[in-house]
Amino acid sequence: MDINTVVLSGRIYDIGVCPTKGLYPVVEAKLSVNIGNSKDNGTMYDEFNIRSFGKKSVFISTLKEGTFVTIHGKLKEDIRVNADNPNTTRSKTYVNIETIKTLGMGEGDNND
Repeated sequence: MDINTVVLSGRIYDIGVCPTKGLYPVVEAKLSVNIGNSKDNGTMYDEFNIRSFGKKSVFISTLKEGTFVTIHGKLKEDIRVNADNPNTTRSKTYVNIETIKTLGMGEGDNND
């Protein structure tokens, strides 16, 4: 049995809205997750690429940079041909968001 479920919470930033031919845009952003503290460097973070499709993209596009969110989704690797060398490919891994919540949202508000 394969399982592909991710739940992360952190601060959203670098929110980019990509118009589509459809009704809703695609939104790509980064999620900064606090992973601990270092005596020498202070707070440490990991950054994750996140992406949204459909109606929830409109909601995400209205968020302010730095908003604390919790997301639930699936990992997806995009493989693209390298523009500089067509014989090679590049990949980037995203969390495709299925649900998102911000602080203060009610239990029924999940912006599916």
